[in-house]
Amino acid sequence: MQCRILIAVVALAACKVREGRPAVDAPLAATDSIALSRTADSLETLFHRLHSDSNSESPAPDSAAVGVLWHEANRRIADITARTSASPGREWLVGNVYYAGWDLDLPGAFDSAEAHLSRAVMLDSTFLPARFSLARLYVNSGPGLAAKGERLLREARVTPGSAEEATIHEGLAFALYYQGRAREAATEAALVLAHDSTNLAMRMMRDAYASKQRSPGRK
Repeated sequence: MQCRILIAVVALAACKVREGRPAVDAPLAATDSIALSRTADSLETLFHRLHSDSNSESPAPDSAAVGVLWHEANRRIADITARTSASPGREWLVGNVYYAGWDLDLPGAFDSAEAHLSRAVMLDSTFLPARFSLARLYVNSGPGLAAKGERLLREARVTPGSAEEATIHEGLAFALYYQGRAREAATEAALVLAHDSTNLAMRMMRDAYASKQRSPGRK
């Protein structure tokens, strides 16, 4: 019975669209925000599960599980974006879902993640979560786009000494490292460690550069 009611509601909505009536254009509800966040989390969890096999560096993906989850993600995005207005928060959350899809090497996911995250930054350049996600997308793409990530991070405005400032330094460390600028990357890593001495990745980056500088033959 509930299934028939749902089908009837969907059919009625489709008729209204065909009749030229405007679609609902409402702010993103908290329930939708949670749904998008959970969708991204589910994709990330699947990514980590597929890459947790210690016996293989590149485990074969479970294509059935990925396909089902990706179909559901796209269905949810289509539903939410059809009835809500664009906002920095909505574009960021949708972009994060596509980002997680890109991690799983799903076709078109990178372009969609870039488009939504860029729009979020365009709508509000001070909205740090979207700026950080877009920068991370570029930096993690490799050397070719690392400079774009660096620019996004350098343009961010944060409170000195804040956790957000440490996030910027960490992102810059990776962006600079991927561009072959090891000395500058080590400097950024040291700034992160001044805020959080337990950051292993930053410690390794800083110490690796220092060790290279001490190696025989260097002047």
